Amino acid sequence: MRDPHDADEALMDAAVVMYRKWPRILAHANPIALAHRILDNAITDFYRRRARTAGREVSHAELSYADMPTADDLMLLRGHDRLDRALADLDQRAPLQANCVRLRYLTELDFTEHQKDGAFPLQNGGLAPALFCWGFLLLVFFGPGSLTLMGLLRRQSAPSAASPGAREVPRWGRE
Repeated sequence: MRDPHDADEALMDAAVVMYRKWPRILAHANPIALAHRILDNAITDFYRRRARTAGREVSHAELSYADMPTADDLMLLRGHDRLDRALADLDQRAPLQANCVRLRYLTELDFTEHQKDGAFPLQNGGLAPALFCWGFLLLVFFGPGSLTLMGLLRRQSAPSAASPGAREVPRWGRE
């Protein structure tokens, strides 16, 4: 290889392959010959990769619409680095919320456009969904209690003190 940077890149690719196959290299009858073969294959792959991408790459100068960025353009992008890092952190912790934030920035909508009628359920017609939400939340934490069919069956089948030989119905659910 004529370029030392290309040789270094091909050598690093070969080193990664050798590291992954190290036990196999040590078990080979001629480990040095196998290492040379891996290096030769890495060099061949390097040139093949370069030939595949050479036809598809377009230099910046060849683009007709490409304007060279000015210092003002770079200054405008200065604040987006912190936003990108914050979105990456949010994406790791809560991917769904991160996608919502991305969609908000893609559509360039403001909060007032999402909530035109108001933020509270009384203002935007969301009273019924809010009541259903709180009602089901109460059911989750306190349980259905005696308002269910099982509660009715328990009350009817409870043995009274007057009939000592009454048969007890098995209880389903909580005991």
